[in-house]
Amino acid sequence: MKQIFDDTKLTWGGKRTGAGRPSSGRSKKNIYVTDYEFELLKNLLEVYRQGSQSKYSMADAQKAADLIIAKKNEAFLK
Repeated sequence: MKQIFDDTKLTWGGKRTGAGRPSSGRSKKNIYVTDYEFELLKNLLEVYRQGSQSKYSMADAQKAADLIIAKKNEAFLK
């Protein structure tokens, strides 16, 4: 019985060259933020990814980033 399996090459399953979805270059990151911070970060990321096509401007994105930093500094100083 062992002889049969040694001579047979299985051609299904396992890792194959070129198989699967191509990498997008992104990876999942887990962070803890408040709901407010999440909305700010989501808007900031939309501006960053879409550039001038976004409904938000780079000024809005900068304001969001400044607000997050100010809130973190305020919490740190308490």
